[in-house]
Amino acid sequence: MQMPPGPIGDHIILYCIALIMNLFLILSINTMMDFKFSKVKILICAMSAAVFNIATMELTTSESTVSFVAIVSLLYYVQVFILYLLFVRELKQVILAMVIFIIYAGLISAFTFIFVAIFISNYSEWVVKSTYNVILSKSAGTVSCCIAYIFIRYFKSKSNKGHGIGSKLFRFQLNKRVSKLVLINIAFLVLLLIPNYIMIEGSDIGIPGYMLVYDIILLFVIAIYGIVNLINSNEQELQKQQMETQQMYVQSIEATVDKLRSFKHNFANIIASIQGYAALDKKDELQKYLSDIQTEFAPLHNTDIINSNLKNMPELYGILLSKISYAEVNNVSFHIYIFTDSFRVTKLKSYDLCKILGVLIDNAIEAAIEYGENGNVSVIIDHSEGYTVTVTNTCKGGGIDAQKIYEKDYTTKENHMGIGLYEVDKILQRYKKQGKIALHTLCENDVMIQKLNVE
Repeated sequence: MQMPPGPIGDHIILYCIALIMNLFLILSINTMMDFKFSKVKILICAMSAAVFNIATMELTTSESTVSFVAIVSLLYYVQVFILYLLFVRELKQVILAMVIFIIYAGLISAFTFIFVAIFISNYSEWVVKSTYNVILSKSAGTVSCCIAYIFIRYFKSKSNKGHGIGSKLFRFQLNKRVSKLVLINIAFLVLLLIPNYIMIEGSDIGIPGYMLVYDIILLFVIAIYGIVNLINSNEQELQKQQMETQQMYVQSIEATVDKLRSFKHNFANIIASIQGYAALDKKDELQKYLSDIQTEFAPLHNTDIINSNLKNMPELYGILLSKISYAEVNNVSFHIYIFTDSFRVTKLKSYDLCKILGVLIDNAIEAAIEYGENGNVSVIIDHSEGYTVTVTNTCKGGGIDAQKIYEKDYTTKENHMGIGLYEVDKILQRYKKQGKIALHTLCENDVMIQKLNVE
């Protein structure tokens, strides 16, 4: 089989139709994957894919329709893969995008084939008779791509607050384990079918067109079913993590409410004491008393700060709130400074972020407790270089090795396992390859500084 000859005008029309089809295909994949391509990049991808697709159709010759389609499709997908790799430059995301692209394009092709076969009895023979027939076939495929893109845009617009198709795909691609399972699943399905088709093509046994369509559709249905199940499994895991974080948040709120109740209960006594100092004109004693009250209820001031700046991340709010209570119970001076109106990390799981900060702040408070009376901890959040969280604490600098603290079982504290920072390092390693997170540690002059940069 090969592309039928025809006038130059037909080939120009065919290229234009292929260009429009590839535009819809690329727009659909970019929408599902949340890729932010400029109009120029989208046009370059569509034009390159169209030229390459038509060129391979014209240059490829084969004895059978199946092998012709397989060769043209393989070369086309390789070219699209290279284009995405040039523009996205993250291999993991590109591989996932190509898996979705192949399934999506395959479903479009199968749907188009079935639709055209309703009107054409022998599609395989009909399409190679003239370029006009190829144009009609491509036009039907373009219409299918257009309709599919409209549906994708519709469902995308319905996705709200992280519950839509795009958000699920994004969370799904962050999960390395699930991504590998999907690729292995699809690889096994392909390896299952290819030998059978090679055997049939090399024998005298013919395979009806409708059986080929049936097998292709079945392959895609199985693949999609497996992917949907894996995505749902990933969502359940995320929901479990969110429930754990939410529970921590609720506990922190309860601790703050108890503190407010205590303040309300003692308020009358505090006012009476102030009146007593004022009546006796003991200004120095009154000033000391007010200073003690301010120190006692300083955590409530910290609570007000994080409440106004971390409204969009209740889980982080809960973590900081619990650490305020922890520091207060252990008489550690704890200060929070937030130099941003909002805090929203897009490429790092909030559960992982909270786990990292929880360990860092716990260690900082414990070091400040060990330091003694003047032990203090400060947490600074700003948006100067991406999002930066700096945890600073006083510590007994002797014996702390900033290079070894992330090793398993390494600890400078009694009755501790040395696991916390090791777990932090494991999380960091998952994201470091993508350049999304970095942790810098410095310990000198009885002060430890840990600076976490996240996107």
